[in-house]
Amino acid sequence: SIGRAIEVGTFVGISAAWMLDALGPDGRLDALELSKEHAEATETWFTDLGLADRLNVHRGPAIDSLRGLDDDAYDLCYIDADKPAYPLYLDEAARIVRPGGAIVADNVFSRGLVADPEATGNPAALREFTRYALSHPGVDTCVLPIGDGITLSIVRRPPLPAP
Repeated sequence: SIGRAIEVGTFVGISAAWMLDALGPDGRLDALELSKEHAEATETWFTDLGLADRLNVHRGPAIDSLRGLDDDAYDLCYIDADKPAYPLYLDEAARIVRPGGAIVADNVFSRGLVADPEATGNPAALREFTRYALSHPGVDTCVLPIGDGITLSIVRRPPLPAP
């Protein structure tokens, strides 16, 4: 069972609430949010829901928060933040999620724009992220056509040697 999860990019906490519900009564969630206003809205909402004691909101750049977390501390990492930083988030998630745990990156289809080789910005960043995730030595990754596309990566450590 999943007991501890982390969300990279919380916005106002909607997916955080779904995850915390799925974690069960003993589950805990760490939420990383750059925006002070969004972090405060999430905390207020979770207080109103009676779940504030199971939520820890980290304010500031997500990569800084991730780098300060312990190895193998989480069962699940959900990534839905600034798209160009997804590879950095994956590297840190592969360290902080226990072997056998899952990393989910959302919106990897970028509304279908990743299929356009001329697309720049987020679609290009997500196309490169997906390539990176599929070849990452610390995870096994697949792409699932759910919603706007997700990558599902299962952490394996130690990484297999390169062929």
